[in-house]
Amino acid sequence: MRKLWATILAAGLMVGIVAPAMAASSDGTHVSFTLTGFCSFDVVVDLTTWQQVRLVQTAPDGTTTTIVTGRQTGTVTNAETGAVVPINVPDPARITENTDGSVDIQIAGPTLSFLPADATGGDSLLILNFGLFRLHLGDSVSFETVGRQVDVCAALS
Repeated sequence: MRKLWATILAAGLMVGIVAPAMAASSDGTHVSFTLTGFCSFDVVVDLTTWQQVRLVQTAPDGTTTTIVTGRQTGTVTNAETGAVVPINVPDPARITENTDGSVDIQIAGPTLSFLPADATGGDSLLILNFGLFRLHLGDSVSFETVGRQVDVCAALS
């Protein structure tokens, strides 16, 4: 179950990684998908530029670290009103799969992050984060944001 959460949440944090799996449309450089349940309206994520490089390393103790860097640009759109916010999310990230089954994710720089309500312990989260975002997935889920956050739902309302 933790592995499933790790996949879902890491993908949500790094929208460019999840996009191919969630894509309603994908041609290798253009990806579009809809987020439902994060705002009082559906949000369409449309990535028009999408480039990534991944480096995977496994330590002798079995810990696996994936470093992801790249560039995604595009828009998030309120599906009801058509209101649009441009995004530029380079997503430099480090994902560590620990030997105890837990996963630690650290993302620096602008990131489009989304977490469901059951992961946050409160409301669902859909933000543009400008700074550091840390997430721990283990027996429980914890996250921390450092820097400035833009509430995407409020920006699109």
